[in-house]
This record gives sequence, structure tokens and C-alpha cells, in this order.
Amino acid sequence: MNKYEITKEIISENVSGCSRIIIHKESGKPRVFKTIWKRIYTAEEKDFIMQNIQVLKRLDHPNIVKIHEFYTDKKNFYLITEYVKGETLQNYFLKFDGVTERKASIIARQLIGGLLFCS
Repeated sequence: MNKYEITKEIISENVSGCSRIIIHKESGKPRVFKTIWKRIYTAEEKDFIMQNIQVLKRLDHPNIVKIHEFYTDKKNFYLITEYVKGETLQNYFLKFDGVTERKASIIARQLIGGLLFCS
């Protein structure tokens, strides 16, 4: 974690953990430091999370958030990911009370492209 400056800006917090903005000192680029609390997961679910993170770390696609680093200890999983400015897809839909057919087709194409890349 010496490579990063930790900011106080929390971008999300929920029952599974929290995410905050950090700055990569060498590049000056913002990244996300996500803490996932293990206490709410069964041993089987923790194994599933670990397997998925290992797969996601190897992916490099413009429609999939890049995982730069991953750490774990007895209490938490820690992810350092690329920072994507903007809002969640769910919040986007709620803000506009849905989307046009054209916008939906663009979003669907991006989602499908990411999914196909993973298969």
C-alpha cells in the first residue's frame, strides 16, 4: 500500500464493505480501494469470491473494470481496481426512469461484449 495515497473520499459503503478513492503515487491516477468484509460470508462463498477474483485479475477488456491488485487477511478481502468516473448502471436507470431503445441497445452491446470476452 506504500504505492498509494489514501484519500478520505468514500464512494460507497454497504453491508459487504466499503470503497474509497486512492491515488497511485507513481502515475497520479485515481484508483478504487475496496474492502470486502469476510464476516458475512460462508467458507464456500469466500472460496467462490477468491476464484472469481483470480479470473477477473487476468481479464483485460474495456467493458470490464481492471483489478490491479488483490490482498486478503483473516478479516477482509482488499481489491485495488481502476477508477471509472460516473455512476452505477442502476443509478443511471433510476435517474432517467429508464432509457431510450437506442441507449439500451448501446448498453446491451457493451454488456454482451464483456460477457462474451469472459466466456
